[in-house]
Amino acid sequence: MLPFKKVTINDKALLMEKLEKLNCKLLNYNYIVQFIYRNIIHFEYALHRDFLIVKTMIAGREQFLFPVGDGDVEEVFEMIYNYALLKNGACYFFQFCENNASILAKWIEKFAVEKNVQYNLYEVRGEFEYIYNAETLRNLEGHDLKPKRNHINHFLKNYTWSEEEITTENLPEVIAFSQFWDMKKEIPKDSRLNYENIALAELFAHYWALDIHGLLIRVDGNVVAFSVGCPLCDNTYLVLFEKADWEINGAYPMINREFARHIAKNYAYINRAEDDGMEGLRKAKLSYQPEYLQKVFHLDIAPS
Repeated sequence: MLPFKKVTINDKALLMEKLEKLNCKLLNYNYIVQFIYRNIIHFEYALHRDFLIVKTMIAGREQFLFPVGDGDVEEVFEMIYNYALLKNGACYFFQFCENNASILAKWIEKFAVEKNVQYNLYEVRGEFEYIYNAETLRNLEGHDLKPKRNHINHFLKNYTWSEEEITTENLPEVIAFSQFWDMKKEIPKDSRLNYENIALAELFAHYWALDIHGLLIRVDGNVVAFSVGCPLCDNTYLVLFEKADWEINGAYPMINREFARHIAKNYAYINRAEDDGMEGLRKAKLSYQPEYLQKVFHLDIAPS
């Protein structure tokens, strides 16, 4: 059996080194994401030769990310399959992009014949991740983004505001604002937002150890918005969490624009995660005119 262990803060250097080799734009291939969600979707990892094998547990289903490393990856696929079959009776590969989908497809076509297994390789639209041209978010040019500019102009004309990078001195204010935002929102315990808040609490608790970067906006001296993130790959920055006072017209587009200008300033692209199939969230993400949607695939395998 593969010796899986829970992702911990002490694994940062090892897992970052391994995961960076894949240079993947999908957020689940990021150590910080794996750490802060380790108690929600239960990220665990095992090492086999040069390969890092990561698994999750979502709604009672154990699922495996695409293995990261150099060597015979097909041998690793079969090892994962044998482990999952023995433990669960089926094998589920979870969230991988087109390039890796083609590698898995080539393997499973051959493996299915050899081992007499059934499989389903498929896209999951609700998990497609929104990748934006960072310059688009910094400048908001063009007709389609005029409503965003209008909201920002209203904000600039009607509020006395300032912005700061998040530091040890102002982090407690950010946490207090986040908690107040949650209270106003009345978030159900079994909702996506509540699970995100559990991860956000982990991020706040380990903010400096994880090397997170963030920005806040004040109106009349009070925090009204913040955004935090981290590098995802060599040219893409990931927005991990963003909150703003929805009663202040323009607060959301302002924190979005200013984060792109100041925190992600050296990156060509910004990943703002998936929409989880939620119609309102999808509409909001599409309104910022993504450069493209990073497709996400799953592979389910079971004996015939």
